[in-house]
Amino acid sequence: MPAPSIPADAVVRVSRGNFDQSRFPEVEQMTRDTGNYLIPAIRQLDGLIGYYAGASPSGSIVHVSLWQSNEHADQMGRLKEMIIDARRASEAAGVSFVPIINYPIAWKTSTATETGERAVIRVARTDWEPAHFDQATEINQRTSEYLIPAIERLDGLIAFYAGVSPTGSLMNASIWQTTANAQQMDSLKEMIVDARNEFSAIDPTFNPIVNYPIAWSI
Repeated sequence: MPAPSIPADAVVRVSRGNFDQSRFPEVEQMTRDTGNYLIPAIRQLDGLIGYYAGASPSGSIVHVSLWQSNEHADQMGRLKEMIIDARRASEAAGVSFVPIINYPIAWKTSTATETGERAVIRVARTDWEPAHFDQATEINQRTSEYLIPAIERLDGLIAFYAGVSPTGSLMNASIWQTTANAQQMDSLKEMIVDARNEFSAIDPTFNPIVNYPIAWSI
């Protein structure tokens, strides 16, 4: 399957929520159940490139979607099946949501590999003061020159997207065949040493990284 074409104005929309870890089985089932009506509703929207939903036993849930533009991504904020039906089901399962961010895609790399049954989506977020946006954008672009070839050498990569938001955060969302494949990022020198050192110039906060088993995708 060829990798999807990503236009210059494309964005990654990241929606996250947190829940008590003891409720993971309930949240995991809710994620799968809501997919039954979310998938056909989302497929009707213009500009969709890809969509992934998953829940982690560490106590968080995520929806990561790729859109041709910010305007296309914003359709999700008006989709009844999401903002009313799925939100009601999520809150009943104890999920509390954090603000949704649309990240303009700064760089990407991908393979032609299809998503398998054990695939995961890995989400890493770094926060900083919005005043550092220009500097963060420059660092992100510079580090991509050595991160892309390093990441492409790893086994099990399906796709990797990096975006920077003027609200003051950097997001890396990547899709892997297995959790073990995704965990290669934990020991990738170019990421954990080189890029981390460069970003230290903007006094960032590195948030916990989560690998989410994919419950459903489009």
